[in-house]
Amino acid sequence: MHHFNYERTAMIRQKFLDPGKFVTFVAPERSDVVADIGAGDGYYSVLLSPYVREVHAFDAQHDSLSLIPDKQNIRKHRLDVCSGLPHIGFTKVIFVNSFHDLLCRDSILRQLSHEIKAQIIVFMEFKKQEMNIGPPVSIRISEGELDKILDNHGYLPVGGTEMEIFYLRKFRLA
Repeated sequence: MHHFNYERTAMIRQKFLDPGKFVTFVAPERSDVVADIGAGDGYYSVLLSPYVREVHAFDAQHDSLSLIPDKQNIRKHRLDVCSGLPHIGFTKVIFVNSFHDLLCRDSILRQLSHEIKAQIIVFMEFKKQEMNIGPPVSIRISEGELDKILDNHGYLPVGGTEMEIFYLRKFRLA
């Protein structure tokens, strides 16, 4: 797993992220219980929290979780998701620039599709092209690769968009 500094991450968000476009793409609903896998400093958990019932921010790094502000509907979990997720009844799952780091992609998707039965999964990843920002291109996942991975677990693509250096993909459990 590569590591990043939070100041640089904040700069990248400020320059390249449209928060409104992200929220619109996720399409949160008041009844949603969202799992934010690899939540880091909780930026996306906080961004979605006003629109949903509950957000569960998962990260293996304690220092990351300590940066997430205390909010009534955000639950912080210090957990290596490769050891399994709690069965909380997530309606949506988001992986924001974290899926490429997971060594347990198949097992986590198997759990989401067969045990938890998460209906919607949203991904935001760096485009798989050379650039001076983000993880090494060798570990990035292209949109086509992501589609194949999700198809193997019973998820169908239902939407996609781009934000300059990122792509976003949404999948629904078939």
